[in-house]
Amino acid sequence: EDSLIPKKERWRRKREELLYSYYEFSGYSLSVAMMMFELSWKLSKDTNEFLWWGIVGLSSQYLNFKISRDNYVSGFAAAQRHVQRLSNPTSTSSINDIKKEK
Repeated sequence: EDSLIPKKERWRRKREELLYSYYEFSGYSLSVAMMMFELSWKLSKDTNEFLWWGIVGLSSQYLNFKISRDNYVSGFAAAQRHVQRLSNPTSTSSINDIKKEK
């Protein structure tokens, strides 16, 4: 039976089987860009640029079908909270500047 199937077709089928078994139990988590933003946030070193890269990473995962819509929406909601926080800063330095003026 193998002799009736062309060599290229056998190779293609074997490749598909290997790829399927390789990716069968794989999954995706939070993008590295978003992880790095969260790390910078926890270290109080976050910036709009880091947030931008986190959003780009999240969007890339969603557009390339690496994460579900639910994961994208929850990640987007978290990013939106950071956008609001960074857009309306009440940083420690500005509070200290206000105290110095008094």
